[in-house]
Amino acid sequence: MEGGRRRSAVGGGAATRRVVVACAGAVPGLDLPVSAAGLRSFGLAEGLRAHGFAVTVLVVEEGARLRREAAEDGVEVVKARGVAARVEALGPAAVVAVDPLRLPRLSRGEGFTCVLDFCGPGLLEPAGDRSAWMDERSRLVEEIGSADALTVTGAAKVPHYLAWALQTGRDVRKMPIRLVEFCLPAAERERPGGRDSLRLVVFVYQDGLPGVADALLRHVGRGVTVSLVPTLQRSGAAAGSMGAGAFEGRDGVQVLAPLSFDELRSVLAQADLAVDLRGPGLAARYSSAAEAAVALASGVPVMHPSFGEMAAAMADYNAGWLLDEAAGLDAVLGWLRDDVSRLRVKAEGAVRLAGSRLDPAGAVGPLVEIIEGAG
Repeated sequence: MEGGRRRSAVGGGAATRRVVVACAGAVPGLDLPVSAAGLRSFGLAEGLRAHGFAVTVLVVEEGARLRREAAEDGVEVVKARGVAARVEALGPAAVVAVDPLRLPRLSRGEGFTCVLDFCGPGLLEPAGDRSAWMDERSRLVEEIGSADALTVTGAAKVPHYLAWALQTGRDVRKMPIRLVEFCLPAAERERPGGRDSLRLVVFVYQDGLPGVADALLRHVGRGVTVSLVPTLQRSGAAAGSMGAGAFEGRDGVQVLAPLSFDELRSVLAQADLAVDLRGPGLAARYSSAAEAAVALASGVPVMHPSFGEMAAAMADYNAGWLLDEAAGLDAVLGWLRDDVSRLRVKAEGAVRLAGSRLDPAGAVGPLVEIIEGAG
């Protein structure tokens, strides 16, 4: 999504305080399986609104038709070919393009500040055929070359996208690349009580941490129940098709289809602990922490990789466990089965984290500086 020429977001009436957040993933409120990009857009929009911006979230249709009538106020569903005209009609001061390679391009003459937000793993070089990758690579360089600023969800992505920016030939000293952590509004929650069992929500990945399934199966039916939820990184795939077959037919295991935001929060409201563990590949290292973020925002402590984007915040708030081996999962579950109340301290940490680091108003501060500093 190519940017336009800047105009100030400070003063000058309501038009200069309008921001468009564009994404190609289902956002909360559409009653569809929510995606990482959709959650990212939702969090950014909530944060910008807290700073007084009028925000419109444009959800670009991909494949299956989205229900426009289901969209909430401030959310519009548009076809790819209609994005440019809708942006022009809205006349925003800034457009924030979430995962821009999944979005149509806009011309340079639109007159807004263009911010590219990278919440996914971006463009990683494949091991096999590179022809399609080369086309995407050229587009990414062009997109970054015409943008006004970049934002990323994790500190590891800053040097990654700086390297891409250097390929544009631009003076990168004049291109802000800012960390805007994944953010979501905290959910009101009453801790489930009156039970001795341990209820887990387990996010299932194709590149999940080896040994997780075996570790979980050693505890299922012995005071542990499991709800398997598909990763949010690519909505639309059922958990059963993503390596969860070992759990089929087991008592105490629920295999769920992709969930809407409300459904996901309902499942998390009954959970004691979320398991969000992936292998150490580059895709995992550069992916957003959408799964961990939505669990923590629901007041649920998380098992998360030490290299994950939520790792530092979780350590600061004692909001879960940082694990890189399935043996650690096995040991923690055995320890918790002996006394579920041991989770209390971690749950309190998750609640504190949700009210601080995940708070959208605070998290979007660097993005607000970009928008208000344009001129």
